[in-house]
Amino acid sequence: MGPSYRFRRSACGTVFLLLPVLILGCARTAGRPPLVLVLPHWSSSQPEEATIGLAASASLALRQALAGRFRLSGVPEVLTALPLDSLAADEYCLRIGRRVGAKAVLLLRWGEGGPQWTLVSSQSPSRDLGWQPLAQTWAEAVAAVSQRLGGGLAETSIPVPSAEELREVGTLFLALAAGESLPTDAFNRASITELQGWARGEVLLHQLAELNRAKKDLTEGLFRLGKHLRDQWGDSASYEWQRLRGAYFVFAQRWNLAEQWLAKAYRRNARDGRTLYWLAHLHASRLRALGLRHPEHALRRAVECDPFLFEARIMLAELYFQNRKFRAAQQEAEALLALNPVHEDGLMLAGRIAIGLNDIPRTLEIYKRVVDLNPLNADAYYNLGIVYFHTGHLADAEALFRRAVEINDHADAHFYLARIYEKVGLREKAAEEYRIRVRLRKGADDPFADQARKRLAEIGSLAPDSLSTPR
Repeated sequence: MGPSYRFRRSACGTVFLLLPVLILGCARTAGRPPLVLVLPHWSSSQPEEATIGLAASASLALRQALAGRFRLSGVPEVLTALPLDSLAADEYCLRIGRRVGAKAVLLLRWGEGGPQWTLVSSQSPSRDLGWQPLAQTWAEAVAAVSQRLGGGLAETSIPVPSAEELREVGTLFLALAAGESLPTDAFNRASITELQGWARGEVLLHQLAELNRAKKDLTEGLFRLGKHLRDQWGDSASYEWQRLRGAYFVFAQRWNLAEQWLAKAYRRNARDGRTLYWLAHLHASRLRALGLRHPEHALRRAVECDPFLFEARIMLAELYFQNRKFRAAQQEAEALLALNPVHEDGLMLAGRIAIGLNDIPRTLEIYKRVVDLNPLNADAYYNLGIVYFHTGHLADAEALFRRAVEINDHADAHFYLARIYEKVGLREKAAEEYRIRVRLRKGADDPFADQARKRLAEIGSLAPDSLSTPR
């Protein structure tokens, strides 16, 4: 028997106080403060950098001023969770707020006279949202959100950045949402604002996570994020900075320092889903002092605090999947796809769970959907090939594995091509694919590479160069 098959995851003005009273002051559910959703809004289907920057500024201001008293979901998580073109529709913005149980939706846009906003109940009809010009600071917004939701008086002196700064920040977050790389000199100057520092840190952290996900060397990513946190944004009083610092140490595998900084951030704001998500990377013994029983508990809290924190949903579903709790994993995947039915990572996860439930028709449906959305998703072709291979459709499996190899030289697709060629008696072709798989070894613990070496030895085709380092 070979190794078990693997699937891949793959302007100024009086604001709010003159607005009609909205039904926002609902009683709090015990232990669960109201949720406020912050969304950028544009008039066309094209995202606008300045509007994204405006929503980012609002998210940062509200999180800092209302920490621990409200749950808040905004930039950057909504940008990576939701289809950006949908945010041009008023009704969509309110509907998504209703779907996650938000008491209020704060919409921000760039009107003819400058930045504008409105605070509405998620139950409000989409007609006449009551757009108002934005003041010079976030003070009125913070006060209005807090008072309308029964949180009492809250104050802040955080300014609204210039249009140029908002566009710069929006460009960063838009690149993050699109999965694009940023120039190495982005915001590489002596002095940057807190908003720019936060945005830069979030994007560098995201890039580091992508390197880790692709199992690539983290040295450069750690250097860039560490230098940024040390030199360009060193406000240790900010829980946002503390959380980013803790996440950095998670990737560096310096667990004592990761625990130290994340615990500081958590004590400042126990309702921040992103802090809870990074805490879930720690061993359970490190979480108990914070009242979190185990990583699963932290992840459930993270999703409760921020329903658009899809990386926490995916990590929680993966944890369920690894423990063979397939139905629980399926519920998390379905909750994610209910918010965004075309989320690629969510679909990839749902496909793996369908395999765990032995639901072959659903598996095929999901992965075919993925390749329709992204014809360059090599893991989706590979996973489809696995299904066809194990159901005896070798010709279809071969074509799918070939497509995965064409896209990115998919290592495990080479392994299965070799198995197919062995089955049909093409020993030389099988040996060549096994050699390639050995050369693409992924590290010391790589059962497919080990099995490929064994098969080469058994068929007498172990070439001297087959043990070379990965090409």
